Amino acid sequence: GAGSWTYPWSGSLISGVSYYVSATATDGGTNEENTTPARASNFWWDTTAPVSTVTVPSPATLYTASLPTLSGNASDAPAGVLDVQINLQNVTDNLVWTGAAWSSPIDTNTLVPAAGTTNWTYTVPTGANGLGSGKTYRIRTRGRDLATPTANVEALGGNRDVVFDTSPPVATVANVNTGSYYSNFTVVAGTPMPM
Repeated sequence: GAGSWTYPWSGSLISGVSYYVSATATDGGTNEENTTPARASNFWWDTTAPVSTVTVPSPATLYTASLPTLSGNASDAPAGVLDVQINLQNVTDNLVWTGAAWSSPIDTNTLVPAAGTTNWTYTVPTGANGLGSGKTYRIRTRGRDLATPTANVEALGGNRDVVFDTSPPVATVANVNTGSYYSNFTVVAGTPMPM
């Protein structure tokens, strides 16, 4: 009669390797199925999580006056990248971005989806929710792959910190008085002050 079959698997497979499974039926009269090509499936075993990185802001960017978009890369083999999620923190004020508002306190479970997969972007909030000058922001990322039935999930990483600074500095002159007359001096001195 017809029915379904299972085979209990207790072995180990190697991530990144392709495997081939075939099945042949035999009935009670020892008649063996003769199907060409064989009833078979080819599949990849993938237990490796993706790796995602932040490219904008770059590691060399400690301060920035403009940050309209975050961007980065992600890779995964053999399944490929399903998506990338962002954890955006306002470290100065102990806030995390929910996608709609800043929420307190900071946590690493609040994630917002980036656009794209192997090359991803995220539009930084603007207006009333925009970045505040003089505040430190931390960008962290997490990738998920296309493996089934459960995606492999990257540990939250990235950890890119940047200070958003839109205030211009102010320079003062200390040893030259306005309206005075000088016949000689050896140096003009002053003080630059960040705002």
